[in-house]
Amino acid sequence: MRSFFPEYKIADASMTAYNYYRGQAQKYWLSNGKYSQAMIALALNRTKDDVTPKAITRSLKENAIIKEEMGMYWKEWTTGGYYWNQAPIESQAMMIEAFTDIDKNTSTVDDLKTWLLKQKQTQNWKTTKATAATILAALGMRPNPFRQLIQFVRCYRNLLPEALFEKAAATRAEGMAATRTPRIRSAIRGWGHSIDWRAMPKIAT
Repeated sequence: MRSFFPEYKIADASMTAYNYYRGQAQKYWLSNGKYSQAMIALALNRTKDDVTPKAITRSLKENAIIKEEMGMYWKEWTTGGYYWNQAPIESQAMMIEAFTDIDKNTSTVDDLKTWLLKQKQTQNWKTTKATAATILAALGMRPNPFRQLIQFVRCYRNLLPEALFEKAAATRAEGMAATRTPRIRSAIRGWGHSIDWRAMPKIAT
């Protein structure tokens, strides 16, 4: 999540921990699952690492299954799993974001999208979260972190700088202006509520 806000300087007291864990991600990314590898690649790419993200996407592509009819996917997707980072549809959506931002190969991204659409044809997207992730990935949209932030601010505005609140509100307005159709807005709303907000009061959107 921190990589979404590069314009905000990391506190000096936190730099040692930040550099340590960033270095661990750069060194041990291969020991993580495919979903986590894509997340690491995106985070490092946003923090100006020009080497590791490309190595990760190259490795992911080398281990992918590519078929003309089914597109590009990974064997782990065929089994799924119990944990959030083992969900096939959401994992594929994360891959689309990683390859769009880092690899920038439109043919590869199209193959990734093909697999997503084939799942709807042959099976189904098992959850509303999976459906929302698919729509966002297929349309090339990005879940806006400020949407999550604005929900938090509504309850705890006094804990954050006024400038940050204003930026969050402005960014949310710009994002919603580009997503006027009811189905897309519904999908984005569903994605926003997929984060566990049970620790604080429920907020109407």
